[in-house]
Amino acid sequence: MSLRVLTERLVVSGHERAVTNLLRKLQSKALSAPGFISSEPLRDLNEPHKMLVMSSWQSVEAWKKWSQNQERKVIAEEIEKHLSNPTMHRVMQPPRHDVFLL
Repeated sequence: MSLRVLTERLVVSGHERAVTNLLRKLQSKALSAPGFISSEPLRDLNEPHKMLVMSSWQSVEAWKKWSQNQERKVIAEEIEKHLSNPTMHRVMQPPRHDVFLL
C-alpha cells in the first residue's frame, strides 16, 4: 500500500533560499530512488518560515531505504544547519476503508 511522508521544517528567517535550493537537490536525488512516486513542496501562508514536503512512496520499505540513503543524509544534514528546530517526519497512509474525511 502506498504512503505519504509529511516532512516539516522550520527555517531560520533569511535562510529560505538556501533551504529551497537544497530541497531541489534532494528532490532530484529522490527521483531515482526505488519506490519514490512524487513530492510536493508547500509553504505555510500564515507562517512563511514553515516549509513542508509531501512525498509519496510505494511502500514503507521504500521510504525507510530512502531515509537511510547516504546522499540523502548529507543533504539533510546541510538543511538542518538552516533550521530553528529539527526536521519532523510523519509517515501516513490512507484509511483502509473508503471513508470521506474532511
